Amino acid sequence: MTTEEKEKSIKTAMQDMADMGFRQMLLAPEDVAQILGVSISSLYTLRQEGKGIEYRKDSQNGKKGRIKYPARAVAEYIVSNIRKTA
Repeated sequence: MTTEEKEKSIKTAMQDMADMGFRQMLLAPEDVAQILGVSISSLYTLRQEGKGIEYRKDSQNGKKGRIKYPARAVAEYIVSNIRKTA
């Protein structure tokens, strides 16, 4: 896949997410799980294994922060995991 094709696929994936109602720049794990059709625990496992989607962790005043996924990172993950059939 060329860089142009990949960028076009990422834009398409982001538009598909927006069409599903996910228009935020940062998505909660619940949203990402719904988009990908996986469980929240699967996202956790992928994060622990270092195989998951790029994420941000908000921490405030030393408290544990919430995980948020950039919408573009989710779209890139979707595109990078597309399997072509022969």
